[in-house]
Amino acid sequence: MAKAKAKSTRRKATGAKSARFVPTAHQTVGPFFPVQFIRPSDNDLTGGLTDGRPRALGQPIMLFGRVSDINDAPAVNVLLEIWQANAAGRFNHPLDKNSGAAIDPNFSGWGRTATERDGSYRFTTIKPGGYPAGARSNRWFAPRLSMTIVGSGLMRPLVTCVYFPDEPLNDEDPQLAAIRDARARRQLIAVAEHHPAAPPGLPAFRFDLRLGGKQATPFLED
Repeated sequence: MAKAKAKSTRRKATGAKSARFVPTAHQTVGPFFPVQFIRPSDNDLTGGLTDGRPRALGQPIMLFGRVSDINDAPAVNVLLEIWQANAAGRFNHPLDKNSGAAIDPNFSGWGRTATERDGSYRFTTIKPGGYPAGARSNRWFAPRLSMTIVGSGLMRPLVTCVYFPDEPLNDEDPQLAAIRDARARRQLIAVAEHHPAAPPGLPAFRFDLRLGGKQATPFLED
């Protein structure tokens, strides 16, 4: 009996060593997004321009563009979120210790929208101010906003930054300086361009995003 039991134990151990583990299936992000997930005012960070909320301080601008895939086809139902400092260069967040700039109580600094059937998107916001690169740093980030892109077919959220043309701080910005390829740096700078939906006198900037291929928009590492 003792020998038979030992033999059975060895058989089980051998079977455990030869077992193969099949990788868990993966899926892309999505599918997306219910209509109620994005409120009509989520792409307007200024407040008073569209729905009568208290007006944020600073220069209102329009940011618009087109999101396309690796084949330059419209990227439909892609979610875009922006996060930025206010006109004084201060984020509405407790971790921002830039005491030299005031918080604007009427500006959250956050917005959300989704692409249309042609891949287009649009935000109305306040042009951000520059801000220190760190508490003990003498360098400054140029006026810019962060953009996160999530969509069906993407394995993870993509993050990039949108800069503005003709800004003196662009030459000193640590993020831009870290990108050695001149073409890639230019891709992160929006282009001043008229938009038919922009009210008279409202500056508009175009920022297109390509999600893949040789002309892909530069995205930041997690």
